[in-house]
Order: sequence, then C-alpha cells, then structure tokens
Amino acid sequence: MGGTDKVWASLRGEPILCHSLRSLAPHAFKTVVVVRPDMIDRARTALLPTFPGLTLVPGGAERRDSVLRGISALDGCSAVAVHDAARPLASPALLHAGLSHLGPARGAIPVLPIPDTVKRVDNGVIVNTVDRTTLRLAQTPQVFDTAALLSSHRAAGDRPLTDDAAALEAAGEIVAVFPGESWNIKITTSDDLALAEILIDRRLTA
Repeated sequence: MGGTDKVWASLRGEPILCHSLRSLAPHAFKTVVVVRPDMIDRARTALLPTFPGLTLVPGGAERRDSVLRGISALDGCSAVAVHDAARPLASPALLHAGLSHLGPARGAIPVLPIPDTVKRVDNGVIVNTVDRTTLRLAQTPQVFDTAALLSSHRAAGDRPLTDDAAALEAAGEIVAVFPGESWNIKITTSDDLALAEILIDRRLTA
C-alpha cells in the first residue's frame, strides 16, 4: 500500500474502516474498534462524528492482545464477532449466518473453496501438488461464543495464531464453517483497492 496503513486508505472518498463499520456495526449490539495506540486520536476524530456509539480501544503488542482488549470492552456479551476491517465489503448476512451456527459449535467462520490448483514449493521448485478438496480460504467476520474465545486465547499462550478460529482449534473446540462471499476481499495491496472500487460499482448497479 505504499506505506499507507491499509484500513485508513481511501475507498470511495472515505477510509476503508468506515465501509466496514457502515456495513456491520448497525447489526451489532455493541461495536469496539481496536486501533494502534498512536492512531487513537485520529480514530476518534474520523469515526465518532459518524459512528457515535463506537468504543475505541488501543491495540496490544500482538494480535491476541488486541483481540482480548477488544473483548474486555464488550461488557459481558455472550457472542462476539471478530472482523478484519481491511475487508470492507463483508455483508451483514455473514454475521447472521455465523450466529446461527453457534450452539454445539463454539465458533463459526465464513470460508470459500480454493478454485486454483495448489502447489507446495521449496526453493523455487515444486515439491508436490496439494489436494485442495478439503481446503478452504478463511474470511471474517468470525463469530464465537465469547467465553470460549477468551479461554482459548488464554490457553494458547505464545503460540502464533493467524486468526481467532485457530485459538479454538488448538483448544479442541468445535468451529463450524459456512459459505463466505466472493466479494469479501481483504485489501492488502493497491490492486486490491482498485478491485474493491469495481466491486462496489457492480453492487450499486446490480
């Protein structure tokens, strides 16, 4: 992103973070935004006039620390959805689908099948072709029983985790999956940002 913090990059004239909030926050009982400590003032100025009900929390040193700080600000909610704000096109339907799977499952996440052939590579050479029939691409928002998510993160210790579902997996909890959305892309590069602009245009004209 050329040095730009991706959630503050402009998409249709406003930060990517605002698109995520506008789509999902109205469907949540309470919304907590976890931001870098040095961005709290910017977030307060940019977000609170438009989203006055937000709670802003400074993030921690590691991803796990940030998630735990966010959960601690929820005041006892029984279920929590964790969303990567760099996915500005996620629809509210994903929140409702995730909640509908909680019960025997202590978590539920949206996933997509992998359409491309997957190769395992080492030192620039193909090692083998991976069977992708049971592989899925994970998205957010990921929805969890709050108590299960808290205990799983605490039990994980210093184990590296790339998403919150991994904490429950490590703790032996059941995590269900449900269909994700092809337009729910994660903006990581300037090309992703351009694609998001196109997807917004298509949704507005559909």
